Amino acid sequence: MQKRRTKPNLADLKAAWRGPAQVSAKASANASAKVPAAGPGSATDAIATNPLAGAAARSTVPRCSLWAADALNFWPDDMQRSILDGNDRRLMLLTSRQWGKSVVAAVRAVWQAIWFPGSLIVVVGPVENQAGELNLKIYEFVARLGLKVHGGGRGKLAVVFPNGSRIVGLSEVPDHVRGLSAPALILVDEAAFFKGDEILEAVIPMLATRPDGAIWLMSTPKGHSGFFYDMWHAEGGPWRRVRVTAAEVPGRIPAAFLAEEERRNPLKFRREYCCEFIAADEALFSRDALDGLLSDQVEPL
Repeated sequence: MQKRRTKPNLADLKAAWRGPAQVSAKASANASAKVPAAGPGSATDAIATNPLAGAAARSTVPRCSLWAADALNFWPDDMQRSILDGNDRRLMLLTSRQWGKSVVAAVRAVWQAIWFPGSLIVVVGPVENQAGELNLKIYEFVARLGLKVHGGGRGKLAVVFPNGSRIVGLSEVPDHVRGLSAPALILVDEAAFFKGDEILEAVIPMLATRPDGAIWLMSTPKGHSGFFYDMWHAEGGPWRRVRVTAAEVPGRIPAAFLAEEERRNPLKFRREYCCEFIAADEALFSRDALDGLLSDQVEPL
């Protein structure tokens, strides 16, 4: 006796978005329907186009924020919506604690994996457990969708979707990262807390054969060193820089809690809730102060 399937699979999820007319048209087409490249390309991204069925078979990819609200019951604020629906290939997120950057990243990862078959999404954290925490958010969203996927736990291989997409979680060890290529999306979590820039040198070459691939560097501030600090303060370049403080999302963190944190540890409060890069407590002079002492207006002896 055939086992009755009670949970929706990937086809069911896509069918719900396409609507009955489009599903019927697709069902009558031959199985060689074209699918888009594994990545959000132009504004007219399509999940599938059937040349035999014509326009009726064309289905556009839903905006990530709308899909997240409907499918995951996640209702992003204005800035989160801008990030989710953006098409940024190079993005730096400098945010307050509890802004929801990991949730936003997980939503975008799952959306990418579902709507662009064959996508590779790479999640990297400064320690293995950091990537694991983001992976757990991804698992939570996948569970809400009722999708049957392979993989699990906190291992390097996070999720393999029925459509061939993969979400792979890695630690900061560069040797663990090498070997992957052409990802659609790279998510570097807590980028300011990496010990060096080796991880950046390991992940950037992945995009060499995938010019439309995206990389997000996300973090709360730390000190006046590291690749995230340097890149945040660099002028120009292809990066979109987004800074969100706790004050810019009133109501998310109780005002009484923020006031208590500011009294308890003012420097930590400025760093973690006001998104200020604060020099290490033990430093006698800040990096900015030292930079201010340098001058090229010195006459030669």
